Amino acid sequence: MPSSLLIDTPELLIAALQRLHEAFIVTDADLDEPGPRILYANPAFTKMTGYTWPELVGRTPRILQGPETDHRVLKNLRSCLELGETFEGETFNYRKDGARFVMRWYIEPIRNAAGEITHFFGIQRDVTAEVEKNRQQRALDQAIGQLTDSVVLFDRTGRVRYANEAYLEWSDGLQQVAIGQLAWKLPGAPERVTELHWARKMLGSGREWRRTYPVQQRRGVAERRFVSVTVSPIRDRAGNMVEFVAVGRDVTERRRLESIAEAHNFHDHLGVVFSGIRHELGNPINSVKAALQVLSDGFQTLPLAKVLSYLGRMGEELGRVEYLLRSLRSYSLYDEPRPELIDVEAFLARFKLLAESECERQGVQLEMTVSDRADTLWADPQALHQVLLNLIGNAMVALEGSASRQVELEADRQGEHTLLVVRDNGPGIPPDHLPHVFKPFYTTRTGGTGLGLAISRHLLSLMRGSIDLNSSSAGTEARILLDRQDPTRFGGDEDSTP
Repeated sequence: MPSSLLIDTPELLIAALQRLHEAFIVTDADLDEPGPRILYANPAFTKMTGYTWPELVGRTPRILQGPETDHRVLKNLRSCLELGETFEGETFNYRKDGARFVMRWYIEPIRNAAGEITHFFGIQRDVTAEVEKNRQQRALDQAIGQLTDSVVLFDRTGRVRYANEAYLEWSDGLQQVAIGQLAWKLPGAPERVTELHWARKMLGSGREWRRTYPVQQRRGVAERRFVSVTVSPIRDRAGNMVEFVAVGRDVTERRRLESIAEAHNFHDHLGVVFSGIRHELGNPINSVKAALQVLSDGFQTLPLAKVLSYLGRMGEELGRVEYLLRSLRSYSLYDEPRPELIDVEAFLARFKLLAESECERQGVQLEMTVSDRADTLWADPQALHQVLLNLIGNAMVALEGSASRQVELEADRQGEHTLLVVRDNGPGIPPDHLPHVFKPFYTTRTGGTGLGLAISRHLLSLMRGSIDLNSSSAGTEARILLDRQDPTRFGGDEDSTP
């Protein structure tokens, strides 16, 4: 580029301007159209705008303006330059190809020895990405600020660097005090020190920590408060943990309402249970009473065979009462389960040996499949044995009268859980009965207590397990999920105790 464009400018200065990463232009001082005219533009400017130097020389910077250029900014620009002041502004400009971008520029007047303005020089920057990032940050800040959940950010040392408006309200105006303080010293920290230990352990290893817990009580606050909190690590692009975000919600009122609902549900459920017990015990007892009355009234005249028949019937009815009482006992037999780490294949192999003889006696073929991925599970062996016996027993009853009787027992891994499946090829459970099968004393067969599935679900719940039933005309499938490992190893879930 010819150095004569700027009179008496040393070539060394031109070379330096050529290498600037910042876009840079020099114009004359004529502010009226068609001026000011561009006298110099460095390569960074041509790269930013898409114009070549021959297309810029002698032209006005107005060629960058377009439909969304803010004319208020341009008016301020002219006023500053007419007064000989420095201008700084930002608005939309347009490249040669019509692409819009946000340009921020700084313009300074150049004066001669007499103090007269002879030129202007300006530095331009494409700040589109920066503006968009700031816009997104403002939107995010506004969204977080309007959340009803409390949000607190703290660094790896535990020092709080941000707390939103919801936390300010919840903590009674302690937001400003919170900044720079240790997160676990602020309102909302767990009441139990062990919770803090688990939180720091899990977060330190890069895992999320989630809990519902009672918070440390503050002076003058009589009510015990509960919060549900999730704390997650925030990582940089390299995957390094840089800080943590805690999102919390006060669930004190929710827990109060839940306790009321649970009391009502328990009362209703207790009524159903006692109604079922009364019905199940009442039938055989009434039969025994009726038989005793017959024997009492006709003891002298009844033939011996008839007496023995009535006595046998009474024994059967009392046996039914005994069976019912044993079933009820199973409901509380494992109220304090002792879970341990179980080898899946070895446990199921032992179970099959015990269950296979009864299956063969009933003409049922028992097949077992254990996936290579099913390694361990966390459960009370006796309680799990009881659950599987209940399910196998139900399956055998469902297969009564079927030509081909098959029960399959399968084990596989599902994420961090072990999946156990008991499947039969019976006629299935009618769709209108399926929603009720886990209710105590609900049964569709004569002689059943309706407690098998209720007991199974109860035992599994004590071991952090779950059970679901799928049924169709092709058969019924019971699916059990249990932890693969001791859940307390990493702090468990929000309801576990470290």
